[in-house]
Amino acid sequence: MKYGVKINPKEMGDSSWREALGDPARFLGRLREYGVGFVEFTWTEDMNYSAIATIGRRAWQEGLSSSIHPYLYGDLAVEVFDARSAQGLAGIFELAEALGASSGVCVPLVFHGGRADCDPHNRTLEQATAAAREFFRWADRATKQTYPNVRVFCETQMPVFPEDGAWTRVGDTYATCLELVEATDVEVCWDFGHGFGSFLLGKHGEFPGQEFLARVGHVHAHDTVMTESGAYDHRPLGKGFCPWRRYFQLLAEQGFAGNILFEVALKRPDGYHGLRAMLDYSIGEVEAIFAGC
Repeated sequence: MKYGVKINPKEMGDSSWREALGDPARFLGRLREYGVGFVEFTWTEDMNYSAIATIGRRAWQEGLSSSIHPYLYGDLAVEVFDARSAQGLAGIFELAEALGASSGVCVPLVFHGGRADCDPHNRTLEQATAAAREFFRWADRATKQTYPNVRVFCETQMPVFPEDGAWTRVGDTYATCLELVEATDVEVCWDFGHGFGSFLLGKHGEFPGQEFLARVGHVHAHDTVMTESGAYDHRPLGKGFCPWRRYFQLLAEQGFAGNILFEVALKRPDGYHGLRAMLDYSIGEVEAIFAGC
């Protein structure tokens, strides 16, 4: 297995980033020392590809492979996928292909299933789901025919809690996530906090079934805490009440050997000391779970 952390390229040049973690190149080298094997880059439609390309190449020089996690809400949103947006998405696929080809390691592209009944597109759930299914069919064909160094994943989405309104995220249960990739070879990214959030709302059971587990190729691992305003995830493992240990046991029993992203904030008040402690604990716990299965 390979362990990773998430990076927003926009933040790496900020003074607050440099104050907490110093020079980006030094930061990447320290990650490798701490047992990290890949970095997952945030990408939005307003971001230039060159930032990820530059950091991705430097990451590989430090022994780290790359993964990319697009957040698409504008013209390239999955819920409005069509032939025009397919052309617009070519850039991010080409970037991932270039990083994969140069490193010799396939680059995961992790997509959400889109949104329904909300601005700016206001697609019904039926319409959004149909477009998302077509997107993943297209992405499956594209990786097979044009981008052999790219692997596409469909992530289990965070459900919309009642206090956030009456809209919907597409693929916010184990079953509906699988429906989006039906009749393709696209794998799923199991986001622990998102799946647990859907359980808290009664949208599905606490643990996924065999069909889902067999499809998992990428993991976003983080814990969940309860605040005055409700459940909040993306917390370091061991800080909350998400059953992440059982989740990892299920994956170990399945023979999972993919990427595990610790999807938590990296800019910590205790700097590198806290970052290393978080990674040492998380990696140690996961390794112990897998060794015991």
